[in-house]
Amino acid sequence: MLGGGLAMFAAFVLTMECGLAARGYVPSLAESYGLWQAQRLRADRLGRRALILVGNSRMQNDIDLATLRRDTGLEPVQLAVGGASFLPVLEGLADDPGITGTVLVNFEASALALPAQEDLAYDYQTQYSRHGNTTDFFRAENWLSDELHYRLRSYADGTRPITALMRRVLGRQGSLQFESRAPDRQVRVDFARNPNPRHFAIIQASHELGLPFKYGLGDSDGYLRASMQRAIDASQPPETSLFQAAARHAAAMAAAIDARGGRVMFVVLPRSGQVQAVDDKRYPRRGFWDPFAASVPVAVHFADVPALQAFVCPDDSHLDERDQGRFTSALVTALNLGKTTAP
Repeated sequence: MLGGGLAMFAAFVLTMECGLAARGYVPSLAESYGLWQAQRLRADRLGRRALILVGNSRMQNDIDLATLRRDTGLEPVQLAVGGASFLPVLEGLADDPGITGTVLVNFEASALALPAQEDLAYDYQTQYSRHGNTTDFFRAENWLSDELHYRLRSYADGTRPITALMRRVLGRQGSLQFESRAPDRQVRVDFARNPNPRHFAIIQASHELGLPFKYGLGDSDGYLRASMQRAIDASQPPETSLFQAAARHAAAMAAAIDARGGRVMFVVLPRSGQVQAVDDKRYPRRGFWDPFAASVPVAVHFADVPALQAFVCPDDSHLDERDQGRFTSALVTALNLGKTTAP
């Protein structure tokens, strides 16, 4: 009876997995503190071999970790947090004497120019500062859970098997999964599966602008773009005193890591269309990026490097997974991070 029950269970799991695979689903983990914590601990253990990535979803979505490892000879550690400021994580790295590797920061002027937010990066860093050295049992339990979930499509994106069965296997909708996350926090976005990337571009521009933008599902792309452009034209750069103080703080944190033998590099990653238009209007380079870049040893803006400028973001904010490898190689070259220069 036990063998028969196990056989039925295995048949059910196999049927579920085949059904989800047929609809285009792939194994994917949900964002969690456990995943981030595991990578943060690696940053300490790796020492000078670490290449630590800090920033928001652009740093997660645009960079291919395998290419970075191959081209630099360093070990990538993905600490970027979607929709969050780079400051809390950079501050935690600067305060940790065990961080002696290379830190690559996805610079966003808004993180310095606007009042600090208690976002997800702040929550992760605060939790790590208080409870970073959790028990081996807790970490092992998280690891086993993640390893299991990453091997089964039934748990993709943090869903439960019963939900996957009802909504993804038995439901009539096609594949809606176009983003996946691996245990090393590598994120891949397949925009070919995105049902409407132009609507996502409007959402990205609205987020970049920092203002709510309402729209109807029946609104045409032309109407949406025109409405967003009017909002962009009406916007103004923020006052720069807050930015200047935060920029000095960020530069000081970078200097602290540099002083103990590490390296900190800042990069502005690609954006396109109206997201770029928002950036140009709200945070013009002359008042924000240029003075900051002059205050740190290494700073690269994608618009200054033809090989980086050539990439186009389908949603105006992130690169497609098909471009990750080529972009990463071009970025390594632009930063002079090839194996011959690695520490």
